[in-house]
Amino acid sequence: MINELLRRFAYTKLIELAQRTTGIRPHYKAQYGLYLQGPRWFILRNLRLMFDGYRCTKRGPHAGPLQAHHTTYDHKDKGLGWAEFWSLRTLCKKHHEEEHGIGD
Repeated sequence: MINELLRRFAYTKLIELAQRTTGIRPHYKAQYGLYLQGPRWFILRNLRLMFDGYRCTKRGPHAGPLQAHHTTYDHKDKGLGWAEFWSLRTLCKKHHEEEHGIGD
């Protein structure tokens, strides 16, 4: 777990250095992808999964791996992350896709 956290931290710092050096800002969707690779998300996601007992919080049959779902993006990347932590919930892949309207 520590190795993964260090890898994510180094990756984030490398991307920040490349952005400062070139002056190129990534597209907002690419920025979100970078956020999901960063150490902050790694910590928040794992804390949320642990807090929810590694179970999907939605009722009904569960399918697929567990994922952390943002109920709102208002708190993303702000402060220490506690507001963002409380805006997350653990869902299985099936229920996460339903929340985004991707399901069957």
